[in-house]
Amino acid sequence: NTQREGFPATSLNIAQVTTILPGASSRDIEEKLTIPIEDALHTVDGIDTLSSTSSDGISQVVVEMEPRLNDEETDEVVSDIQKALDRIGTFPPDLETRPSVVVFNPALFPALEIFLHGTESELIPFARTLTTQLERIEGVNNISELGFGDPEVHVLINPERLQSLGLTLDEVLAAIHQRNRNDTGGTLISHPVQKQIILLGSYEK
Repeated sequence: NTQREGFPATSLNIAQVTTILPGASSRDIEEKLTIPIEDALHTVDGIDTLSSTSSDGISQVVVEMEPRLNDEETDEVVSDIQKALDRIGTFPPDLETRPSVVVFNPALFPALEIFLHGTESELIPFARTLTTQLERIEGVNNISELGFGDPEVHVLINPERLQSLGLTLDEVLAAIHQRNRNDTGGTLISHPVQKQIILLGSYEK
């Protein structure tokens, strides 16, 4: 019997540059992320071809390096790719995470990518449920979720109510800031154990 592998261990000299900008349209992704990344990568020696996909919230650029490169030379090209990305100074100010470079490894690369589209209020609960269901499938090793924005709390102020209470907006902001913290609540002693009591009151992402 001949044993076959679905993803045999081999070097394909392929890397992927992924950049996440939650809430951005595919057009903004292309103009603000994908095009500057491609322009930067065109200056790197050892790259054969580039291909890209610009979707809502995510830019993906696939880099195919020259087939003649050995492992050491491939590592040098990947290092040059990262340096070229680090030199890009035109990214949007709201880009929280710089582009990530992942070298294609058939043994570790995702076997399936699922893209979801819809409002954030609908997508996040659905994605969480989908992830839980997929994790229960035998043979699934790992699932990664990409493109989620940070949770936000919107505080709506009623100006008339604020005025009737004799408060200012700055006082409301100060009250929120004061309560958004962790604090100590003393020490619990139960011989021979002594434990510190921490009161958690800060908002978490």
